[in-house]
Amino acid sequence: MSTIKTGTTTTTGLIVEADTSGNLVVQTGATPTTALTISGTNQQITFAQQPVVPVPAFRAVQSTTQNNVQNGVVLAADIPIFDTNNWYNTSTYRYVPQIAGYYWFRGHVVLQMSSTVTFQQVALRKNPTNSTFTGTFSRTVHRETVATNYYIETNGMVYLNGSSDFVDVFVNGGTVANAYSLYSTNQSEVAGCFEGFLVRAA
Repeated sequence: MSTIKTGTTTTTGLIVEADTSGNLVVQTGATPTTALTISGTNQQITFAQQPVVPVPAFRAVQSTTQNNVQNGVVLAADIPIFDTNNWYNTSTYRYVPQIAGYYWFRGHVVLQMSSTVTFQQVALRKNPTNSTFTGTFSRTVHRETVATNYYIETNGMVYLNGSSDFVDVFVNGGTVANAYSLYSTNQSEVAGCFEGFLVRAA
């Protein structure tokens, strides 16, 4: 195996330039096969095969029922089914990614209504500062007035700075003081869950 070493104390590192006759081509194998080509004035990179890039992703579900959610609560999804980068906080129920970029999220709940109410809501929030819908970037509202169970979800994309920005799921069962609850869940029958992944790094 051949190794090319370059210093790490300069700002330039290793510079490889193509001559004026064509593109810069990287080859591999005993019989040279093109691995990638760098070409054009905009330095377009073409891979012989699409590279595999790990994408941060997570999914968390509830382990217990949440009662009295009529005034609004953060969805207590405390069991990570998977969390590739360990960015989900099981105490605050927030996802705090450490790569800046555009993320897709989904929040899903089951609201059990003990009596007639006016609306049911679930929202995805970015950096909320209080127990309201501040910071909402996606929200679904049902306006039903019968006592029953409601499956409700919302999803959307948002930019996060990769350091302090976070997202959570906020649920509100209505303003009437009735006993609402979010079903407890497990992996095979999920009622309350929070999930997402990186769509594109910034």
